[in-house]
Amino acid sequence: MKSKAEMADLMDNIFNQCNTLRNAGQAEYAHASENAFANFERLSERMGISREAVLMVYAEKHIDGIHSYIQGHKSQREDVRGRIKDVIVYMCLLYGMVEDNGDKVLDPGKLKSIVEVVANYARDKSNLPEHLMKQDEKDYKLMQVPPAGRSFTQGILNANNIDSV
Repeated sequence: MKSKAEMADLMDNIFNQCNTLRNAGQAEYAHASENAFANFERLSERMGISREAVLMVYAEKHIDGIHSYIQGHKSQREDVRGRIKDVIVYMCLLYGMVEDNGDKVLDPGKLKSIVEVVANYARDKSNLPEHLMKQDEKDYKLMQVPPAGRSFTQGILNANNIDSV
């Protein structure tokens, strides 16, 4: 068990590591841009979804890994603490996007585009199982709010009666 003082020190250490991680990510992904969201905005334009949706797709990858850890899967490529720090950084970036947006309300219809992007990607991959090869993006149902304990990705799979990828 950690004391309150030990936890405060741990949190300071984690946030310092997260700041180092963010700085490295900015150099790698934002390129020379002064815009902290440049990578998300480039992908937003390419994929036709909001920068916030792009960010959530990246964050969900790490959240899925954290779910796996909690369910007892410890043979991950990255230590779960690294995934937790990544999610913290993504949530701080999302906080910055919310601040940047001010009073602007996001279009929830943009969320459907994520499923369409996944559908297009799945159809183009010849090595995927037949049940993932849908004829039309409309065949992909969207679960906007996954059930408790389930990830967004798993929610999409469940909504389409897909057991796994």
